[in-house]
Amino acid sequence: MLAARGARSRRLTWNEIEAEQVDVTVFSPCGFDLAGAVAQAPALLSRPEAEGLGRVYAVDANACFSRPGPRVVEGVELLAALLHSDDPQEIPEDSAHRLR
Repeated sequence: MLAARGARSRRLTWNEIEAEQVDVTVFSPCGFDLAGAVAQAPALLSRPEAEGLGRVYAVDANACFSRPGPRVVEGVELLAALLHSDDPQEIPEDSAHRLR
């Protein structure tokens, strides 16, 4: 939602984030495993601008998104479960944690 196809990633402002109403936010801080992402999450969730982030999941960025290889496929499958599943059983506990 907050990126342009084909453009480089960029730092977003809190005003840009607050202006969007989203259903699901995937919190994937670069360089962090799942436990590290969960530990970093309070800084995100404590901001008043984070109210419109919908369901928020912390994920294991190191294992599923940051490194090329077979686990990238697992990352895509994880994203599909986070975005399209209403059944919490479909979300692997070792790769994602619902924060709210």
